[in-house]
Order: sequence, then C-alpha cells, then structure tokens
Amino acid sequence: ERLTLIEVVARFLQMLRERAEAGEAETLGELRFLHDRVREAAYAGLAAPDREVLHLALGRRRLAAGPLSPEAGQAAADHLNRAAERLTDPAERSRLADLNLAAGLRARRAAAFDAARHYFECGLALPLPGGSAAAARARGIALRLGRAEARHLQGETATAEAMCADVLAEADTDEE
Repeated sequence: ERLTLIEVVARFLQMLRERAEAGEAETLGELRFLHDRVREAAYAGLAAPDREVLHLALGRRRLAAGPLSPEAGQAAADHLNRAAERLTDPAERSRLADLNLAAGLRARRAAAFDAARHYFECGLALPLPGGSAAAARARGIALRLGRAEARHLQGETATAEAMCADVLAEADTDEE
C-alpha cells in the first residue's frame, strides 16, 4: 500500500497519541525518521502538550543512558528545557539546572552568546530546591553571573552591570 506523506504523518501521530495515552511515553525515544521532512511534519502535527511529553521522554532517556558527554548533556538540556513545566521532582530540576549551567558555559566558550544566555536563563527559570542549599546557592550565583556576562558580550553593558551589582549585593561572603 502506497501512502502519501500526509497519510504517513497522520498514522504516525495517531500511534504517538496511543502510546502516550497508554503511558508508554518513555518508548518514544526509540522512534527514528529516515527523512528530516517526515520528522518535521510529524513534530509540527503534535499538540503542545504532546510535544512536551515527547521532549520529556527524550531528555530522560538521554540522562538514563549513563555518563553524558558535553554534547549529550546539552541535548538532554535542550529536550528537558522544552518540558520544564512537567518536571516535578526537585532532584530532576536541580540536575537540569546543572545541565543548563554546563551548556551555558560551553556555549560561552564557543562564543555562542545567544545560546549561552538562553541556557543560563533556562537554569534560572527552574523552581528549585534540589541538592544542598550551598550547592543551590553556588549554582544560582554562577547562572546569574553567566547570564550577566552573556548580556555584556551581547553589548548590553548597562544591564549586565546592574545584574552583577545585584549578585554582589546579595553575597554573604567574599568568596561569593
């Protein structure tokens, strides 16, 4: 039976819905596309909540795969950032904040300042606690300073200086 691209995508979307309704969202990471346009069409056909479920499953699958290379950590952060509202476990949110910090630092080293700013802001947008209070505070300071530096490197000097002043005003110790 020969199907049009629209029919293939429609069938695929139906299968995704059925898997999600059956609680099999973690198996979505096993799906592969041989052509970018098919993948893009399938993704475009997903409703926003279905996209979040897909990104959550893909991000968790990356994390479960074991030790992460910097590239894999960044890919996991990309997926989980798109599903951040679905993260309810404080430890999982804390891990994502750490991934965003690492990805932001990596992007900054590559002179990708827009991407660096994005990762730092995603890390800051997460409702935390998770981990120790000292670690969460240190991570928060690093994310805020990273965001300020990215803004400075994007030419937003006044905003960056104000952000740095805010961090300094809240510092409890000379080390902070």
